[in-house]
Amino acid sequence: MADAGVVGRTAIGAVLFVSGVAKVPSRSWPAQAQAFGLPRPLAVGLPWAEVILGAAAVAQLGGWPLDAAALALLLGFTAALTRRVSAGHAPPCACFGDASDRPATWSTVGRNVVVCGLAGLGLLAGSPHLAPLAMGVVVGALVVVAGLLVA
Repeated sequence: MADAGVVGRTAIGAVLFVSGVAKVPSRSWPAQAQAFGLPRPLAVGLPWAEVILGAAAVAQLGGWPLDAAALALLLGFTAALTRRVSAGHAPPCACFGDASDRPATWSTVGRNVVVCGLAGLGLLAGSPHLAPLAMGVVVGALVVVAGLLVA
């Protein structure tokens, strides 16, 4: 299971790092983030948090606390996407800065659920004693997303 954790952590780290690097120079990113309900100060700092978290994950630093932080961040993204898409709003995804200017759709939400699963895999593999908690968080998140889909 440890190898699966390394693969999951590396994949999530790469996604977060690339996402953050793409957002840092973007002039449109803060406005796009605010369209999803993120306050401006957080919109400005988020790309840097993604870069740092992503680099640490790729380098296999931080262990399960880093995995938990990555999962929490991704669940937040997924919840925001789900809320906007279920309300019929389709602002640009902006997941990768200016490179992702297509409207957010249910496919975007589905992609994020898969990415959350990879982050959960890293967390499960990184801390066997947290496995029940991690599984509960992932299942709970999927239930919330499913509830939003039905609503």
